[in-house]
Amino acid sequence: MDKTTNITPTEYADYLGEKYNKTISKGHKKTNAQYFSPVEVARYMASLINKNADHNVKILDPGSGSGVLSCALCEELCNLGVRSIELDLYEIDKNIFPYLENSMEYLERYITEKDVNIKINIINKDFILDNAVALINPDWSMDNQTFMLYL
Repeated sequence: MDKTTNITPTEYADYLGEKYNKTISKGHKKTNAQYFSPVEVARYMASLINKNADHNVKILDPGSGSGVLSCALCEELCNLGVRSIELDLYEIDKNIFPYLENSMEYLERYITEKDVNIKINIINKDFILDNAVALINPDWSMDNQTFMLYL
């Protein structure tokens, strides 16, 4: 029997992440700043979501990897009665894209079976570099004004 039968999207994303990890070096992980969250950590983090979540939720995962954190959060949101989820996943490592796409297809099937709408956007960019903002200490000689740059 296939190891991925009847498991949650979080477990499936973790399975794919482990599979991917076997194909890359420590140097590759370091270069791409990759850390794959354990299922237990992802579920704990997802459990911290505001229990009064809106029925329509938009999620940003700025370093998605195989999608473990996003899957855990989506599962938790379904349990809270959310009706619609939009998920923006940023990932810089093109090598993990097939694994991420596979886990998101699995998540989409799972979420749809729960009668929840989901839109998944996978973006091959560095979120921080793509959305860089600078907060600058004010020049206090200029009438005590604070200058901030916004997205």
